[in-house]
Amino acid sequence: FNDPPTSYQPDKIVGSGPYRLESWESGQKLLLVRRDNYWALDRSEAWLAAQPDYLTFLIIPDNTTTANALRDHMVDVVVDMPIEQFRYLRDEAYLRQYYDFLTVPGFKYYSILLNQDDPLMSDSLTRRAFAHTVDVDKILDKLLPGLAERVNGPVLPTKSYYNRNLATLPYDPTRARELLRQAGWEDQDGDGIVEREIDGKRRPLRFSLLSFTTPTSEAVSIVVAEGAREAGIDVEMVKQESRTLLNHLSGGKFTASFYAQGYEPIPDDFSQVWYSSSVPPSGTNRGNFNNPEADRLIERIARTTDPETRVPLYLRFQEIVYNNQPMIFLYSPYDRLVVSKELEHVPTSLAPNLNFNALRAAPATRADGLNSR
Repeated sequence: FNDPPTSYQPDKIVGSGPYRLESWESGQKLLLVRRDNYWALDRSEAWLAAQPDYLTFLIIPDNTTTANALRDHMVDVVVDMPIEQFRYLRDEAYLRQYYDFLTVPGFKYYSILLNQDDPLMSDSLTRRAFAHTVDVDKILDKLLPGLAERVNGPVLPTKSYYNRNLATLPYDPTRARELLRQAGWEDQDGDGIVEREIDGKRRPLRFSLLSFTTPTSEAVSIVVAEGAREAGIDVEMVKQESRTLLNHLSGGKFTASFYAQGYEPIPDDFSQVWYSSSVPPSGTNRGNFNNPEADRLIERIARTTDPETRVPLYLRFQEIVYNNQPMIFLYSPYDRLVVSKELEHVPTSLAPNLNFNALRAAPATRADGLNSR
């Protein structure tokens, strides 16, 4: 059952869907062909549809090649396009003649994760002060115009129990300095960086901000570092590959890090990410969040089956996280896809953002098959 060939060899794959795997060229493409004896050919539901005769999925790892494939009309659909490329190609007049550039709310958010085991970030006043130095509106306006929505906590805005009563923290270096003073941070040596006594020694509020190597994460990290400086916090951006960065987070070897968290389109269960006992390797509570009331709420949410009864539990949990500021919540990016104007399509937040089996060519441009990256 677990033998690898059963996952990619056409003659060994068995399924009840509308398409069968005709061929798989590793690292290049997959060809799916509609079954003649598909049991739901006469059904009207989109998820049961089988409109295209065949679907070719092309694997194009290079962004330049992807752009050229669009310009040469070699593909009909592109999913999960990088933000930077999507912004660039969306402004290309030629491509807009032939393709729709679509965005739909996604199931992830980005933040600055703070390590509460690090003495520099061990108190909520310092963490909240740091949050006031991040100009999230600038990030959205300059780096992600129309491509993301700001978030105030660990629940996505698409969820019905998203707590909209929690105000997003504004960029306010003056307020940040006030909170730092309340937390005991002062610039006594006049170098522009605040410091306080930790374990008998005065330490400056100076640390590294880990960042992914993508252009957007680097740009966001630069904005964070610039804003922090205005409040007397010295932040140095350190770029790392994803695997290396996650290893540092799981090992607790960080103070702050650019961070992404993904969720599912189902009621949230916070035990893996926010429960106190889920610190790595037991879970992914990488910031070492620990709050007894939050733990009790996580347990109650997990065993409460009635959706209406869960709502106040979700709202209170978000309040606790908001007051604690274990991370600086930034934004939830929209999923991005490009679709030929010759196709009838309905985008969805569910991956891969389209029902490929339900794609239909317009009557005047009916095609034998559809190509997708």
